[in-house]
Amino acid sequence: MFIYLNKKILIPNFNRVRSIAWSFEHEFIACGGENGMLKVIKLENSLPIKTTTKSANKTDSSKNLAINQTLECHKTTVENVCWNEKFQKLISSDASGTIVVWIYYKDSWYEEMVNNRQRSQVTGMAWTYEGTKICIVYGDGAIIAGSVDGSRLWGKEIKSINLNKVEWSPDGRIILIGTKDPEIHVFDCSGNFLTKMLWNLELKTSPSQLIGIKWFKNNNTLKRPLLIALDKGQIQLFRNHSDDKPRKLNAKMRITSVEWNYLGEMFAVTGQIDFVQFFTEEQSLFC
Repeated sequence: MFIYLNKKILIPNFNRVRSIAWSFEHEFIACGGENGMLKVIKLENSLPIKTTTKSANKTDSSKNLAINQTLECHKTTVENVCWNEKFQKLISSDASGTIVVWIYYKDSWYEEMVNNRQRSQVTGMAWTYEGTKICIVYGDGAIIAGSVDGSRLWGKEIKSINLNKVEWSPDGRIILIGTKDPEIHVFDCSGNFLTKMLWNLELKTSPSQLIGIKWFKNNNTLKRPLLIALDKGQIQLFRNHSDDKPRKLNAKMRITSVEWNYLGEMFAVTGQIDFVQFFTEEQSLFC
Protein backbone atom coordinates (compact mmCIF):
# COMPACT_ATOMS: atom_id res chain seq x y z
CA MET A 1 0.00 0.00 0.00
CA PHE A 2 1.18 3.52 -0.82
CA ILE A 3 0.29 6.67 1.08
CA TYR A 4 0.71 10.07 -0.54
CA LEU A 5 -0.43 13.64 0.05
CA ASN A 6 -3.47 14.31 -2.13
CA LYS A 7 -4.46 17.83 -1.17
CA LYS A 8 -4.02 20.47 1.52
CA ILE A 9 -7.04 22.53 2.54
CA LEU A 10 -6.66 25.90 4.23
CA ILE A 11 -8.69 26.39 7.41
CA PRO A 12 -10.23 29.89 7.82
CA ASN A 13 -8.31 32.24 10.12
CA PHE A 14 -5.96 29.36 10.96
CA ASN A 15 -8.44 28.02 13.51
CA ARG A 16 -7.18 24.81 15.07
CA VAL A 17 -9.14 21.74 13.96
CA ARG A 18 -10.60 19.77 16.87
CA SER A 19 -12.84 17.25 15.09
CA ILE A 20 -13.11 15.64 11.67
CA ALA A 21 -15.38 13.04 10.06
CA TRP A 22 -15.63 11.53 6.59
CA SER A 23 -18.86 10.47 4.88
CA PHE A 24 -17.70 7.68 2.59
CA GLU A 25 -21.02 7.10 0.83
CA HIS A 26 -21.52 10.77 -0.06
CA GLU A 27 -17.84 11.84 -0.15
CA PHE A 28 -18.19 14.74 2.28
CA ILE A 29 -15.62 15.76 4.88
CA ALA A 30 -16.71 17.71 7.96
CA CYS A 31 -14.21 19.47 10.17
CA GLY A 32 -14.87 21.50 13.29
CA GLY A 33 -12.56 23.72 15.28
CA GLU A 34 -11.98 26.80 17.34
CA ASN A 35 -14.23 29.88 17.35
CA GLY A 36 -17.26 27.92 16.15
CA MET A 37 -15.61 26.92 12.88
CA LEU A 38 -17.46 24.16 11.02
CA LYS A 39 -16.84 23.38 7.36
CA VAL A 40 -18.16 20.75 4.97
CA ILE A 41 -16.10 20.08 1.86
CA LYS A 42 -16.29 17.68 -1.06
CA LEU A 43 -13.57 16.93 -3.59
CA GLU A 44 -14.34 16.84 -7.30
CA ASN A 45 -13.75 13.75 -9.43
CA SER A 46 -13.41 11.40 -6.48
CA LEU A 47 -12.57 7.87 -7.61
CA PRO A 48 -13.92 4.69 -5.97
CA ILE A 49 -11.66 3.20 -3.32
CA LYS A 50 -10.08 -0.09 -4.30
CA THR A 51 -10.73 -3.16 -2.16
CA THR A 52 -7.11 -4.29 -2.25
CA THR A 53 -4.45 -3.07 0.15
CA LYS A 54 -1.54 -4.13 -2.07
CA SER A 55 -1.66 -1.16 -4.40
CA ALA A 56 -3.13 2.29 -4.81
CA ASN A 57 -3.92 4.31 -7.88
CA LYS A 58 -2.96 7.95 -7.72
CA THR A 59 -5.51 10.52 -8.76
CA ASP A 60 -5.13 14.08 -9.94
CA SER A 61 -3.68 16.05 -7.04
CA SER A 62 -5.01 19.30 -8.51
CA LYS A 63 -8.63 18.55 -7.61
CA ASN A 64 -10.88 21.49 -6.87
CA LEU A 65 -13.50 21.46 -4.15
CA ALA A 66 -16.96 20.62 -5.46
CA ILE A 67 -18.40 21.93 -2.19
CA ASN A 68 -16.70 24.21 0.33
CA GLN A 69 -19.33 25.48 2.74
CA THR A 70 -18.96 27.12 6.13
CA LEU A 71 -21.81 26.19 8.47
CA GLU A 72 -22.68 29.02 10.84
CA CYS A 73 -24.40 28.34 14.14
CA HIS A 74 -21.77 27.40 16.71
CA LYS A 75 -20.17 30.14 18.81
CA THR A 76 -17.59 28.05 20.68
CA THR A 77 -15.12 25.31 19.71
CA VAL A 78 -16.74 22.49 17.72
CA GLU A 79 -15.59 19.38 19.58
CA ASN A 80 -17.55 16.62 17.80
CA VAL A 81 -18.85 15.94 14.29
CA CYS A 82 -20.66 12.74 13.29
CA TRP A 83 -22.25 11.61 10.00
CA ASN A 84 -25.49 9.74 9.46
CA GLU A 85 -24.66 8.00 6.18
CA LYS A 86 -28.08 6.46 5.57
CA PHE A 87 -30.08 9.68 5.97
CA GLN A 88 -27.32 12.06 4.80
CA LYS A 89 -27.29 14.15 7.96
CA LEU A 90 -24.50 15.71 10.00
CA ILE A 91 -24.59 16.34 13.74
CA SER A 92 -22.14 18.65 15.49
CA SER A 93 -21.59 19.76 19.07
CA ASP A 94 -19.50 22.50 20.67
CA ALA A 95 -17.87 23.35 23.99
CA SER A 96 -21.01 25.09 25.28
CA GLY A 97 -23.12 21.93 24.90
CA THR A 98 -24.95 23.12 21.78
CA ILE A 99 -25.90 20.33 19.35
CA VAL A 100 -26.87 21.08 15.75
CA VAL A 101 -28.34 18.66 13.19
CA TRP A 102 -27.67 19.59 9.56
CA ILE A 103 -29.41 18.35 6.40
CA TYR A 104 -28.36 18.46 2.76
CA TYR A 105 -30.78 20.11 0.33
CA LYS A 106 -30.17 21.37 -3.19
CA ASP A 107 -26.37 21.27 -3.00
CA SER A 108 -26.13 23.06 0.36
CA TRP A 109 -26.19 22.21 4.06
CA TYR A 110 -28.90 23.71 6.25
CA GLU A 111 -29.60 23.77 9.96
CA GLU A 112 -32.44 21.37 10.80
CA MET A 113 -32.48 21.37 14.60
CA VAL A 114 -30.62 23.00 17.50
CA ASN A 115 -30.53 21.76 21.08
CA ASN A 116 -28.63 22.87 24.17
CA ARG A 117 -28.99 21.03 27.46
CA GLN A 118 -27.10 23.94 29.10
CA ARG A 119 -25.63 21.76 31.82
CA SER A 120 -22.62 19.94 30.43
CA GLN A 121 -20.49 19.40 27.34
CA VAL A 122 -21.18 16.63 24.86
CA THR A 123 -18.37 14.07 25.03
CA GLY A 124 -19.60 11.43 22.58
CA MET A 125 -22.14 10.88 19.79
CA ALA A 126 -22.92 7.82 17.67
CA TRP A 127 -25.60 6.77 15.16
CA THR A 128 -26.79 3.20 14.67
CA TYR A 129 -25.69 1.52 11.45
CA GLU A 130 -29.20 1.96 10.00
CA GLY A 131 -29.11 5.64 10.96
CA THR A 132 -32.47 5.58 12.73
CA LYS A 133 -31.19 6.21 16.28
CA ILE A 134 -28.51 8.30 17.93
CA CYS A 135 -26.99 8.14 21.40
CA ILE A 136 -25.37 11.20 22.99
CA VAL A 137 -23.34 11.20 26.21
CA TYR A 138 -22.34 14.15 28.37
CA GLY A 139 -19.44 14.70 30.71
CA ASP A 140 -21.72 14.93 33.75
CA GLY A 141 -23.09 11.39 33.28
CA ALA A 142 -26.20 12.10 31.21
CA ILE A 143 -27.18 9.75 28.38
CA ILE A 144 -29.80 10.66 25.78
CA ALA A 145 -31.09 8.49 22.94
CA GLY A 146 -33.10 9.95 20.08
CA SER A 147 -34.51 9.08 16.68
CA VAL A 148 -33.46 10.46 13.32
CA ASP A 149 -36.59 12.64 13.19
CA GLY A 150 -35.54 14.44 16.38
CA SER A 151 -37.78 12.63 18.87
CA ARG A 152 -36.35 11.77 22.27
CA LEU A 153 -36.51 8.02 22.95
CA TRP A 154 -35.13 7.87 26.49
CA GLY A 155 -32.67 9.51 28.83
CA LYS A 156 -30.90 8.71 32.06
CA GLU A 157 -28.15 10.00 34.32
CA ILE A 158 -25.31 8.07 35.91
CA LYS A 159 -24.30 9.78 39.12
CA SER A 160 -20.66 10.62 39.86
CA ILE A 161 -19.33 9.19 36.58
CA ASN A 162 -17.71 11.20 33.80
CA LEU A 163 -18.68 9.79 30.40
CA ASN A 164 -16.50 10.33 27.33
CA LYS A 165 -17.30 7.79 24.57
CA VAL A 166 -20.28 5.97 23.07
CA GLU A 167 -20.72 3.30 20.39
CA TRP A 168 -23.52 1.08 19.06
CA SER A 169 -23.24 -2.59 18.17
CA PRO A 170 -23.73 -3.37 14.45
CA ASP A 171 -27.29 -4.66 15.04
CA GLY A 172 -28.25 -1.65 17.17
CA ARG A 173 -29.15 -3.75 20.21
CA ILE A 174 -26.18 -2.87 22.43
CA ILE A 175 -24.67 0.48 23.48
CA LEU A 176 -21.15 0.73 24.84
CA ILE A 177 -20.44 3.81 26.96
CA GLY A 178 -16.93 4.69 28.05
CA THR A 179 -15.91 6.59 31.16
CA LYS A 180 -12.82 8.57 32.04
CA ASP A 181 -11.78 5.96 34.65
CA PRO A 182 -11.64 4.23 32.14
CA GLU A 183 -14.42 1.64 32.16
CA ILE A 184 -16.90 0.53 29.51
CA HIS A 185 -20.53 0.11 30.57
CA VAL A 186 -22.85 -2.07 28.49
CA PHE A 187 -26.50 -1.05 28.00
CA ASP A 188 -29.30 -2.43 25.86
CA CYS A 189 -30.97 -0.22 23.26
CA SER A 190 -33.64 0.82 25.78
CA GLY A 191 -31.07 2.19 28.22
CA ASN A 192 -31.05 -0.70 30.69
CA PHE A 193 -27.66 -1.39 32.25
CA LEU A 194 -26.40 -4.91 31.52
CA THR A 195 -22.80 -5.22 32.68
CA LYS A 196 -19.28 -3.81 32.48
CA MET A 197 -16.80 -5.03 29.92
CA LEU A 198 -13.85 -7.00 31.29
CA TRP A 199 -10.81 -5.66 29.53
CA ASN A 200 -7.28 -4.37 29.93
CA LEU A 201 -6.53 -5.58 33.44
CA GLU A 202 -3.20 -3.73 33.24
CA LEU A 203 -5.10 -0.52 33.98
CA LYS A 204 -4.89 -1.22 37.69
CA THR A 205 -1.17 -0.47 37.60
CA SER A 206 -1.04 1.84 34.59
CA PRO A 207 -3.94 4.34 34.48
CA SER A 208 -4.82 5.49 30.97
CA GLN A 209 -7.42 7.56 29.16
CA LEU A 210 -9.96 5.96 26.86
CA ILE A 211 -9.43 7.35 23.34
CA GLY A 212 -11.75 5.33 21.13
CA ILE A 213 -14.46 2.66 20.99
CA LYS A 214 -14.97 1.67 17.34
CA TRP A 215 -17.26 -1.22 16.42
CA PHE A 216 -17.03 -1.92 12.67
CA LYS A 217 -20.53 -2.22 11.23
CA ASN A 218 -20.41 -2.46 7.43
CA ASN A 219 -20.18 -6.26 7.27
CA ASN A 220 -19.96 -9.28 9.56
CA THR A 221 -16.85 -10.89 8.08
CA LEU A 222 -14.37 -9.48 10.59
CA LYS A 223 -13.43 -11.84 13.39
CA ARG A 224 -12.70 -9.02 15.82
CA PRO A 225 -14.64 -5.90 14.76
CA LEU A 226 -14.68 -4.15 18.16
CA LEU A 227 -11.65 -1.90 18.68
CA ILE A 228 -10.78 -0.16 21.93
CA ALA A 229 -7.78 2.17 22.26
CA LEU A 230 -6.07 3.94 25.16
CA ASP A 231 -3.93 7.03 25.04
CA LYS A 232 -0.71 5.29 26.10
CA GLY A 233 -0.70 3.13 22.97
CA GLN A 234 -2.65 0.04 24.03
CA ILE A 235 -5.16 -1.31 21.49
CA GLN A 236 -7.45 -4.29 21.97
CA LEU A 237 -9.60 -6.11 19.38
CA PHE A 238 -12.70 -8.01 20.53
CA ARG A 239 -15.11 -10.42 18.85
CA ASN A 240 -17.96 -8.73 20.74
CA HIS A 241 -18.65 -6.94 24.01
CA SER A 242 -18.50 -10.19 26.03
CA ASP A 243 -15.19 -11.43 24.60
CA ASP A 244 -12.77 -12.00 27.50
CA LYS A 245 -9.75 -12.89 25.34
CA PRO A 246 -9.09 -9.91 23.08
CA ARG A 247 -6.07 -9.53 20.86
CA LYS A 248 -3.70 -6.90 22.18
CA LEU A 249 -1.19 -4.70 20.44
CA ASN A 250 0.81 -1.61 21.23
CA ALA A 251 1.16 1.31 18.83
CA LYS A 252 4.23 2.46 20.79
CA MET A 253 3.11 6.07 20.75
CA ARG A 254 0.60 8.26 22.56
CA ILE A 255 -2.68 7.80 20.68
CA THR A 256 -5.05 10.67 19.93
CA SER A 257 -7.49 8.97 17.52
CA VAL A 258 -8.37 5.62 15.93
CA GLU A 259 -10.71 4.75 13.07
CA TRP A 260 -11.60 1.77 10.85
CA ASN A 261 -11.57 2.32 7.11
CA TYR A 262 -14.92 1.94 5.34
CA LEU A 263 -14.20 -1.60 4.10
CA GLY A 264 -12.83 -2.94 7.37
CA GLU A 265 -9.51 -3.93 5.80
CA MET A 266 -7.51 -1.80 8.22
CA PHE A 267 -7.68 0.80 10.92
CA ALA A 268 -5.61 3.95 11.34
CA VAL A 269 -3.99 5.14 14.55
CA THR A 270 -2.83 8.73 14.94
CA GLY A 271 -0.73 10.25 17.68
CA GLN A 272 0.57 13.45 19.15
CA ILE A 273 3.85 13.08 17.27
CA ASP A 274 2.17 13.87 13.91
CA PHE A 275 2.42 10.23 12.88
CA VAL A 276 -0.12 7.72 11.55
CA GLN A 277 0.08 3.93 11.62
CA PHE A 278 -2.10 1.40 9.80
CA PHE A 279 -3.00 -2.04 11.14
CA THR A 280 -5.01 -4.96 9.80
CA GLU A 281 -7.37 -7.01 11.92
CA GLU A 282 -4.52 -9.50 12.34
CA GLN A 283 -2.44 -6.78 14.01
CA SER A 284 0.17 -6.56 11.24
CA LEU A 285 1.55 -3.06 10.82
CA PHE A 286 1.91 -2.48 7.09
CA CYS A 287 2.59 1.24 6.83
